[in-house]
Amino acid sequence: MASPEPPLAEEPCETEPSHDEPAISAPDQRSPGDCGNIWSCDCCIYLLESGGGVKHAKIQQAAQQGCNRCWIVAQAIQVVVEERKLAEFEDWSESTMILRRKGTFSCRDVRFGVCPVVEIFVEQSTTITDKLLCEGVKLLDVKRNITVKGVPEECLQFASDALHKCVRNHERCRGNSRLRFIPRRLVDVGNDGTVKVIDDAPSSVPVGSKYVALTYCWGPQSVIKDKMLTLTAQNLEQMGNGVSVDELPRVFRDAIQTTRSLQIRYLWIDALCIAQGDEEEWRTESLRMREVYAGAHVTISADAASTCDESFLEMPNRGQRKAVDIGTRRFGSRILARLAHKYWKEPECKLHARGWTLQEALLSPRLIHFGFSQVDFSCIEEEPLREDGDSPKYNGSNASILNDLRQGWFRPSSRQHKRSRYPNPRLFKLWRDLVTNYTGRDLSEPDDALPAISGLASQLQQQLHPPSRYCAGLWEEDFVGGLCWFGARGKTPRTPPTKSPSWSWVSYPGQVKFPPIDASRFAQLVALSPSPKDGDFGHTDSMEATIEGPLLDVVLERHDGRLRIVPVPAGLTPFGGIYFFWYMDNQELESLLLRPIWKRSRGISKQRRVMAHLLTLGTSDSSFFHLVLVRSTTTSNTHRRVGLCDSAPRGERSAFDSWLSSFEQKRITIV
Repeated sequence: MASPEPPLAEEPCETEPSHDEPAISAPDQRSPGDCGNIWSCDCCIYLLESGGGVKHAKIQQAAQQGCNRCWIVAQAIQVVVEERKLAEFEDWSESTMILRRKGTFSCRDVRFGVCPVVEIFVEQSTTITDKLLCEGVKLLDVKRNITVKGVPEECLQFASDALHKCVRNHERCRGNSRLRFIPRRLVDVGNDGTVKVIDDAPSSVPVGSKYVALTYCWGPQSVIKDKMLTLTAQNLEQMGNGVSVDELPRVFRDAIQTTRSLQIRYLWIDALCIAQGDEEEWRTESLRMREVYAGAHVTISADAASTCDESFLEMPNRGQRKAVDIGTRRFGSRILARLAHKYWKEPECKLHARGWTLQEALLSPRLIHFGFSQVDFSCIEEEPLREDGDSPKYNGSNASILNDLRQGWFRPSSRQHKRSRYPNPRLFKLWRDLVTNYTGRDLSEPDDALPAISGLASQLQQQLHPPSRYCAGLWEEDFVGGLCWFGARGKTPRTPPTKSPSWSWVSYPGQVKFPPIDASRFAQLVALSPSPKDGDFGHTDSMEATIEGPLLDVVLERHDGRLRIVPVPAGLTPFGGIYFFWYMDNQELESLLLRPIWKRSRGISKQRRVMAHLLTLGTSDSSFFHLVLVRSTTTSNTHRRVGLCDSAPRGERSAFDSWLSSFEQKRITIV
């Protein structure tokens, strides 16, 4: 799959084409072993102990005087800068400051635009690495060399080795094989040119059989409808008899190849294991995603493929990890230098922007990420492993919380971990953080908002003690905290569900955020109707919530383009003694409610005013958060949420306190 070179973090930088050689040898006049006995000097000691900065030319000068450590640093930086053609100015060595940062060397010169970051490493420890120690500080880390020739065999071997190491050594990652969940259908990958879909897999495959799950991007609807081979009720028998691997989309073919290389027989792919177009089967199976991904031996994450037609094994940017051998000719031992991974910005991973893939990743005990340049392996016990030996830096905010949540939240419910159960308030805070991440993702089907996170809700419910019921995306015990959300501006809106409770974040067509409110909250949940059913984590059309708390009847109008309360609270000029911040859930609704009324006969407009209610939820520091409610036009004696108001004192607090005292304790029902 052809692909342009990835852009740098800030501005593009010309790079050379990829080479197939494992590492290029840098020129050096000395014979192997003819390197002298000077292994440190004041220059490199200062650089390594203090972090820098030292001009590159000064390090070169120390190298010419015989310091081997300075020679390695100077040569590595020079070779990488010149090999990549990063400096368009000849005197860069005289002006560039070198700083030691977290095992890498940063080249600081404003003319670079984006400062090159170089890492120097060896593939295994040698006597030279011991000689290069500086007060216990390593000059050379042990890392892996990435080669273009290694696609895909080298990548698959790394994935297999990392998986087997986890299976051997990580108790927390192991499940009870006798109790392992078996999905309704599985793909038997075999070892020839065909694969079979096994119907009724729980009764057809051996007890405790391992399977691999796939998380991926389907791609645009126009593509998958016409080109993608999927399981339907009509072709189930045909696919059970066997289908050619060549007929499948590229992502599926790569997943089959990967599964075979891991020496696992079975693979789960939603498009091949759930009958497409069968709404009843989809509703049932979509709510079993927790069992599917939590029960998988390992999950393949096709990060580099934005559609089913793309390969995730080609790794188009792998050439960026090309290393240069600077050590063999001088020391008789390979010392490698390359541009650090963090120097460039890889393409945005569309997989991490999909709503469904959040729970697919979080529920999986083990994950193999196939990225644009290399493979990452992560599990719930150890820090993630990257093929090149670095610590993974997931691309994009949507992926950055995955490892923390998987390691800190989804603990096995075995006896040895029951004592380390997190308290409910912390889990509710984690849930709200997760919802913020989740609502920033895309969903092709609006009514999937709750099903696509149902596995996470089910998993969290098992961790809660005492138990708490799930209520359309909120938790009964944390209901007031769950009500306190507002829509994040700037995010591209998506289509909201056809019908959902106005008080739930599910009703908002975009990303939501939760301001922190104190544990001592002013409002409390009185009743829910209909009462939530245990184990119901799917789509909810409607549910009435009766809340008791401080309530104030108000009239809203626009004033100088902003919302305000009319009449202005007693003793206050407009916005004179109170800050009001309004977060309205629907801008179109806000404009409709508050648009001016034109009187054509007089040619003037009159500002429309709207009756509303403020229900105080709780506080955060000096701010008070209030639900903004209006009377429902569809259900009698009920109200619906239209926004959130944040109020705070401006200057002297007495007037603000007087306004707060005008709220009365009442009950109100929200639909």
